[in-house]
Amino acid sequence: KGANLSKINLVRGQLHRANLEGANLEGANLEGANLSDANLNYAKLMNANLNHVNFRGVKINYATELDDKWYLVWDIVNHGAYGRNLSGVELEDADLKGANIGNANLADTNFKCTNLRYSNLSNANLTNSKLTNTNLTDVNLIKANLSNSNMQGANLSNTLLFNAILTGALLNEAKLVKAQLCDAELSNAKLKMANLMDANLKNAKLWKADLREINLEGAELEGAIFGKNLGITEEMKQELVKRGAIFLDKY
Repeated sequence: KGANLSKINLVRGQLHRANLEGANLEGANLEGANLSDANLNYAKLMNANLNHVNFRGVKINYATELDDKWYLVWDIVNHGAYGRNLSGVELEDADLKGANIGNANLADTNFKCTNLRYSNLSNANLTNSKLTNTNLTDVNLIKANLSNSNMQGANLSNTLLFNAILTGALLNEAKLVKAQLCDAELSNAKLKMANLMDANLKNAKLWKADLREINLEGAELEGAIFGKNLGITEEMKQELVKRGAIFLDKY
């Protein structure tokens, strides 16, 4: 309590329920620390490295000194952001695991390298958002608009993407193992080297999508619409048709 911990290195520190009331943590390195249920009333954390910090249940008050970005992260984790307008906000390297951000306006928002696992982003507007190397496993993205978003290298395994709009989305090298993409719109999406093993692509639209080196092993393709795709050979086309895919063009 009230300790001077400025510039201290507490990387991945286990500070669950720690009493840091009034502590000076200015410039401290707390990257990856677990601060869940900690007391940060009157604490000073300006210019601290709070990348990937767990803020769930953290107590802060009017006198807690926290950079605007991290105050917003704390607010989203503890109170959700359902329906809010957070367009263009910087949320890079944040831990937003399990947050309720459904129906929010997140256009142009930066979620690069952020942990969004188990979060609710259903019906959210994520057009042009930055989601490179983001953890989106087990996320609810049903009916979300991800058109022209950058999800290169993101992990979307087990993610719910029913009726999601991914037109023009950049998904090169993304992991979509067991992702639920039923009725999703993937026209003009870039899926080069993406892993869609065991994904559900029933009735999904992949017109003009870049499918070079894509992994579709075990994927459900009944009613999925293909056509004018980069990376699809005649041999692959015949195999996909046998699995229920529909091609709207002739090779």
